[in-house]
Amino acid sequence: MMTVIDVTSPPTVIRGYLQRYLLEVRAGLFVGNLPKSVQESLWSSIVKHMHFGSAILVTTARNEAGYTIFTHGKDRRIPRENYGVWLVSYLKNFSRINEK
Repeated sequence: MMTVIDVTSPPTVIRGYLQRYLLEVRAGLFVGNLPKSVQESLWSSIVKHMHFGSAILVTTARNEAGYTIFTHGKDRRIPRENYGVWLVSYLKNFSRINEK
């Protein structure tokens, strides 16, 4: 499955884990073709170990759009699926300073 993962402020353990399986094309942006089991393992590790920052996973899916999006952590942009179409809403007054 085509996989794109973008992480902000990842712990070293997550960055290393992602670099084992994916190509880091820019700082924090990882791309690759993974089996579903490896993809699920990577995502569960991100959710488990990322206490600060945010992460987004975009992967191929059998739906109208052809992909699906998963997010973790706080971010200004919030992807939402609406009748098979992905839309992005924005938070007006967003600050990462008070993030926990």
